[in-house]
Amino acid sequence: MSVIIYTAHARAPLLPGNVAGVVYSFEISFIAFEKTYNAPKTQHRALDGTTETVLKRVDDSINMTIGYYDSTDVGQIEEFIKSVAGGETFTVDVDGTIATPDDPISVKLNGVSNSPQRVGPRTYALSFNVFVV
Repeated sequence: MSVIIYTAHARAPLLPGNVAGVVYSFEISFIAFEKTYNAPKTQHRALDGTTETVLKRVDDSINMTIGYYDSTDVGQIEEFIKSVAGGETFTVDVDGTIATPDDPISVKLNGVSNSPQRVGPRTYALSFNVFVV
């Protein structure tokens, strides 16, 4: 199992009993966890052939797919993804559990979309991209 830890936000459809501003966590499997490194830079090449590279930054981003979860977990997933949709930081721990953390990392959603998918009868997965902060 893996863990996601987030702070509930008022814009999200909160689960019964959950309160905006409170930290919640849940365990779920990661189907995909693909880390990529983006290094925006500019290169200038002089007439004599020498090249100068100006590195702007190095971004770590991760494409994640969580699941498979069933229709009873849809509310939890919607509360989570809508609570962090405004760029709020949340934590993922791919190899940990709530009781035994392993290597938690802080991330923020990258981009404006996420892709919930129905993969079978009452079975779902959710794909999204994050920046490591």
